[in-house]
Amino acid sequence: MSKKYKSEQVAEMYIEVRDEFTQTVSSFKDEVIRKVSNVVQKESKSVRNDVAKFKDEIVDRLDRIEQELTVTEGYGDRIEDHLDISLNLKLSHSFHERLSFVSRGLVN
Repeated sequence: MSKKYKSEQVAEMYIEVRDEFTQTVSSFKDEVIRKVSNVVQKESKSVRNDVAKFKDEIVDRLDRIEQELTVTEGYGDRIEDHLDISLNLKLSHSFHERLSFVSRGLVN
């Protein structure tokens, strides 16, 4: 059974998940940096270099994820707007007009 959501609910859920994921990524990145720094202080030079390269790679990946999340910051509103537009189109147009919108990929 499919549960129907209002567009505001979908947007709020998206924003909550995005914010939680952003916080998790940031915390994980801080933890990686802290733990790698501890290992680097204790190990030999060759191991330190390998660990430092690994840390840089992980931090770069996490930075990219954070940037992607930042780019999606306004998506909650866009999701809400899109769902409202889709609903309004479905309610206000005849079957043939809706079929035309669907065939052009403008609406589901």
